[in-house]
Amino acid sequence: MTTPPPVDAFTTAVEQALESGSFLRLTLGKYRGAAKDLERVTLRLVTIKGREQLSFVTRHKSRDVTSNVERTQGIAEIRRRLDEGFRSATLLTHDHETQLLFNKRGEATLRRRPLAGNPSRSGGHDREKRRPIAVDRPFLKGLGVTDGRDRVLPSMAAKWKQINRFLEVFAVDFAAAFPGEAPSPRVVDFGCGKGYLTFALHDWLRLRDIRAKVTGIELREELVAGANRLAVECGAEGLTFRAGDIADFPEEPLDVMIALHACDTATDLALHTGIAGGARLLLCAPCCHKEIRPQVRIPDIMRPLLKHGVHLGAEADMLTDSIRALLLEIAGYDVKVFEFISLEHTDRNRMITAVRNERSTRAAAAREELAALKEFYGLRRQTLEDLLGRE
Repeated sequence: MTTPPPVDAFTTAVEQALESGSFLRLTLGKYRGAAKDLERVTLRLVTIKGREQLSFVTRHKSRDVTSNVERTQGIAEIRRRLDEGFRSATLLTHDHETQLLFNKRGEATLRRRPLAGNPSRSGGHDREKRRPIAVDRPFLKGLGVTDGRDRVLPSMAAKWKQINRFLEVFAVDFAAAFPGEAPSPRVVDFGCGKGYLTFALHDWLRLRDIRAKVTGIELREELVAGANRLAVECGAEGLTFRAGDIADFPEEPLDVMIALHACDTATDLALHTGIAGGARLLLCAPCCHKEIRPQVRIPDIMRPLLKHGVHLGAEADMLTDSIRALLLEIAGYDVKVFEFISLEHTDRNRMITAVRNERSTRAAAAREELAALKEFYGLRRQTLEDLLGRE
């Protein structure tokens, strides 16, 4: 049988990685073409409006340019970029690294090596253990993240990455909230949807012998019914789902509050519920910031900047979450605001985490900073501040 040319073998490897769900990223480097400021191109798999696409991030010396193409067009685009002057291409999958290299005469060679800890080499599961959660967990199949052979479906690659990133964040803050303890935490996940993160969190805790009681709250009753059925099928003891709204959640003690993508002031309601319930750990990824923007009084010096709607919207988003962070500090929490997951996967990527700290000395300074911020922008009200002020 004739061995395919290295470029054909490389693109075939890319196609197979995309089909199997093992594709992580692809990098084109060692550029020798006509564009003087071009450095490299990085490819990732993204899901945009339910359609899976390859995202090409082209790095120049002073700027990055992002373009997204359908998967079926991606291979042709990779070949075109190679023809334009890239002398190396590296494909990274869950198990292997494949390199396509060109010498000065334009001759191509292909190198493929298994990654350290690859289960196919060692017979173990070292690589899987490096992720917060293993790909063969039963609930992943039940939720449609993996197929019958425990492979991540290509259409769920972004969700798989989000699940693992969330658990990475959670692990760090959970350890800070419960130092040196063997807790049995009460966890509530507001707006849990199908329960991807709720199942993952419960599984992560139970595998560490943490006997958590985890409750997912979701408005859509059909999703709640499906999640409860899957919890029973997986034997997920201590995991339940309830139909309801954040605003109607009864005041009760809880240890961990989660609210990802709660729209507008629903994030404030969730944070207040967590604070009122005495939660030691709060995690939220706010979205749809609407309350503050109409209130913003644009200072004269910032008018050239904020007269543009897109800039005003971004400023209002940042202002809203800064106020929330200050209010959490006033309530006695250590707070972090950071990018949760890359913008190429979702634009709802900001996360706020708060760990209760009985020894915090930030409250007085945070009150002064909050008052100054509100005065500068002419803000009249904010829902979380109103809720905390009623107590």
